[in-house]
Amino acid sequence: MHYRKRNFDFGVLMLSIFMLFACGQDTSLSLQAGSMSGAQLAEAKGCTACHTHTAESTIGPGWVLPWGEQRLFSDGTSMLVDEAYLRMSMLEPALKVVQGYENIMLPAELTETEMALLVAFIRELSSPQQEQVQ
Repeated sequence: MHYRKRNFDFGVLMLSIFMLFACGQDTSLSLQAGSMSGAQLAEAKGCTACHTHTAESTIGPGWVLPWGEQRLFSDGTSMLVDEAYLRMSMLEPALKVVQGYENIMLPAELTETEMALLVAFIRELSSPQQEQVQ
């Protein structure tokens, strides 16, 4: 019996399988406005498997973004980081892939309420901390 060596990258295969089961897996999650924080929703939906709540990059970019500034993409274009950009990148992530990252994110399966909560959470993370006046 002869076995042929297959040409594939085992790491890519495992990452693909992981992404299939991690991103947006819990479609039965029932979210009522105000009942869950953005951080809890990100965890429940599997977003934190690839994204951090900091500027630190892992598989995907961190969520502390340059809000109101241009973000560079792998195709050489750029786009303003705002709510429209976040919605586009969650719903159609292959349209604009952030420079330095692979096109591996699956479209997020979110209700409008969940989308609004995640956008607000990421915007809050991205806003500069205001100094408290004493």
